[in-house]
Amino acid sequence: MIYGFLTAAEPAPDAIARALAEAFHVPARAVDVSPADEFEHRNREATVTCDYESLPGSDLAGRLSVYGADEVTGQAPEDGLAAALANAVTPGGPVTFARVEPSDAAACTVSATQTALPELPEEPAAQQVGAWVELAGLCRTSEFRAAIRRTEEQVAEPSRTDVPALHEALDRAIRARLWPSADPLVDRYWTLLATVNGWPPSATFAPVPSWFTGAAA
Repeated sequence: MIYGFLTAAEPAPDAIARALAEAFHVPARAVDVSPADEFEHRNREATVTCDYESLPGSDLAGRLSVYGADEVTGQAPEDGLAAALANAVTPGGPVTFARVEPSDAAACTVSATQTALPELPEEPAAQQVGAWVELAGLCRTSEFRAAIRRTEEQVAEPSRTDVPALHEALDRAIRARLWPSADPLVDRYWTLLATVNGWPPSATFAPVPSWFTGAAA
């Protein structure tokens, strides 16, 4: 099976190899991680391989091409493998949906993200460091990723020609913005994000969907 991924940071071969061995349930010796332009010094006996390359001038740092041979019985599910590789490349990094668009043959542009991302200041207060650590742990859980997906579904863009559906979606978006989420994990995410970024406290920090501002204009 073949998988393709983009990474937010430069790929770290050793960390990627460990993540692949664990995800495919194979020994480390069965994994080969090599630059895409490397042809001589590869592990020809590997049943799980990963070619990696940098993306200079791109919003994202790298591209991974992963292959699991047919004889590998533990073929990894794509979402689980994506999460494992993301944690290998950017340990403890936050989770969000992003819109990625090609800008030329090699580079790509992140044109939008579903949620704001944490930015720890150079000299953080103790409270910000604590929130950063808790946020990193929260983002690694499968329960939180599922909660984010549910939130994404709740604010999906409606058809502009279906007036009743548009009104209903606007109502949902307004209520989601004015009242805390029904999901405590999502609420906790925004509280921690506000602490890390130094934002003022608020009842909710849920983002306004891009379609909402266009429909309300």
